[in-house]
Amino acid sequence: MLALTALLCRLVPDSADAAALAASVRFAEARRPARCGPDGAMVPLSEQDPSLWLRPLIAQGEAWLARAAQLGGDPRLIQATINGLWCARRDAADEPPWPLVLGLYDRLLAIRDDPVVRLNRAVVLAEVRGPEAALAEVERLNGHGLAGFPPYHAVRASLLGRTGRSAEARDAYDAALALGPGLAERIWLVRQRGALG
Repeated sequence: MLALTALLCRLVPDSADAAALAASVRFAEARRPARCGPDGAMVPLSEQDPSLWLRPLIAQGEAWLARAAQLGGDPRLIQATINGLWCARRDAADEPPWPLVLGLYDRLLAIRDDPVVRLNRAVVLAEVRGPEAALAEVERLNGHGLAGFPPYHAVRASLLGRTGRSAEARDAYDAALALGPGLAERIWLVRQRGALG
């Protein structure tokens, strides 16, 4: 994807979307070394150690993000900016940029309101306004085509657990596991379910 997005940017040099995509791909690839723990379990973005991220790729992503901002273009620019905010963290002591990311998701929803954006926003909302507020948002997504989407069940399970609804949380983790997530995600889901007691 790195080479492909670089080629795309050469073919359409005045495309903000192409530049924003190139930025997002580089930010995502830069985080790859921290995505899994020693046991192979997925490590959520907010829990990753930024000191493991690949700074040269982040620098490339920042350059492409600046180019996208210069050209203008939403919503891909907003998504790339969210990725850039995360990658601005230097080590585990840096607080995740929850309020800034929430503001960007609010902007994104004003442009492109879809269930996956709302689900991602709910994860951030839980850290800014609490799990109860986030769970209310997630429950409103029921019936919006996310039943076959493991992250929907995983987010819902986490929020149910954080609000003390352990039995429902276990059922939601089971729903996520039944959809056959990848190995790293499966290990993480089983661990989270087990932590409910």
